[in-house]
Amino acid sequence: MSNRLQQGSPDPAAWRLPARAIETLVCQRIAQHLEAAARNHGLLAAPDATSAAGLARRAFGLAAAIADGGVLRDVLKSIRLAPGAVTIDLDRPALARRLAVAPEALAAGLECVSVPFALKRRGVEARIVGGILPSVPDPLLVAALLRAHRWCREIRTGTGLLKLAARDGHAPSHIRTRAPLAFLSPRIQLAILEGTQPAGLTIEDLARAAAVTDWSRQEQLLGIPGARDSLQIPCYGPSKGKRDRLSSGDPAPPATSAGREAVSGVSGSRSTK
Repeated sequence: MSNRLQQGSPDPAAWRLPARAIETLVCQRIAQHLEAAARNHGLLAAPDATSAAGLARRAFGLAAAIADGGVLRDVLKSIRLAPGAVTIDLDRPALARRLAVAPEALAAGLECVSVPFALKRRGVEARIVGGILPSVPDPLLVAALLRAHRWCREIRTGTGLLKLAARDGHAPSHIRTRAPLAFLSPRIQLAILEGTQPAGLTIEDLARAAAVTDWSRQEQLLGIPGARDSLQIPCYGPSKGKRDRLSSGDPAPPATSAGREAVSGVSGSRSTK
């Protein structure tokens, strides 16, 4: 923390970082570092085949305990924060004791862990993103996507925008801007459902991208990397739990120009009244 913040004065250049997020990032990254070293025979300066299996078991056990936050204090020496990076220094003697080897036997640099990170904001929420993160779907994005598909299906079958708005407790303008999420490219929708979308992606980001009709351009705007030739995404129909398969190789009903016209037509009729 900057000296100004410590003294209670405002500092526009200073950071207030969420401590819990930093601790989680540190634990995850140390665990990943030790697991990778165990898998690649990188724990010792001179790997010994006769003791490799036992050493790997101890390393994996230590990594699991650190990931749970149980023994972090025992092996952590210091954490250095800099713009865009966290450098973690482990206590070499303590690490050696946990692995039941001599400190000098450890591989050079094993006690130093460096990880890039970024501070992502979503409204008032601040998130630290760094290291190798698990793929976890964002429930807010998934729910918004499923609502958009449901609204578009109902609009195409003749349900009016005002009726949908009254039933679901939203302003008509909200549905008008959120229903086009159903027109996002199959690759974007798959990333949202699998939790592999860029960290910090918001519903507002999706709405801006959905205003673009070109799928490739949508993916560029959202930072979705190009991938497979054929993708399939789950599309939830009117029946609860019912799932159809949409393929990028075939025209997907929610993403067709007719579907867009159905939504824009309702919007247009509403705006002229």
